[in-house]
Amino acid sequence: MPRPHAPSPVPIGAHAAMPADNLVGRDDLIAQIESLLGAGRDVLLLGPPDVGKTAVILALAGRGFDPVMVVDPFEHVTPRVAAAIRRGSDRAVQYLAATRSVDRAHLGAVRRIAWRFTTVRVPPLPLRLIRRVIAIECATVLLPEHLARSDWGTAVGHLAQGRPGLAIAIVRAAAGILERSGALPSPRLAYVDARMRSAGVIGVSASERR
Repeated sequence: MPRPHAPSPVPIGAHAAMPADNLVGRDDLIAQIESLLGAGRDVLLLGPPDVGKTAVILALAGRGFDPVMVVDPFEHVTPRVAAAIRRGSDRAVQYLAATRSVDRAHLGAVRRIAWRFTTVRVPPLPLRLIRRVIAIECATVLLPEHLARSDWGTAVGHLAQGRPGLAIAIVRAAAGILERSGALPSPRLAYVDARMRSAGVIGVSASERR
């Protein structure tokens, strides 16, 4: 899979026009991050893929932290940008970053400045909240609302493993397959389609998988 483009810091206000996808169950987490930023701390959001780190950043955009610089993902920063972050931190520039791991080998160029950040874990959501995420997304993509309350919705929730971004991707994949083929796919097929698309591979329709 191709390496993502190495990011440079951008002002958090640059994200303000981008809505946070279906943000559920993160009020306490956002309040914690706001408190840290308000105290002048640099913050590093830590969590697995699709757990909602970027959605939290988007939710924080426009909440009075415009001088804060965002680096997402943190682990793909180049040595030159890492050095710029260090210099900015020395000059009291604040940073909000996101990463999948704080393992030194994973962080690469930023491993020597990670200690400057207060790490905040973005945990998976419990199933009851993932079910709410699924219900909201079903309504958004015009899938029948009863699906979220059915065994289909429960299966999607289990496949998502507490990661709202993955739950949203599965529902969107199901809606796309339904539009293309006229048949609602199983949660497992929608999951495979969503993962293929996230990896840059074109998904398959339900009819093609029969």
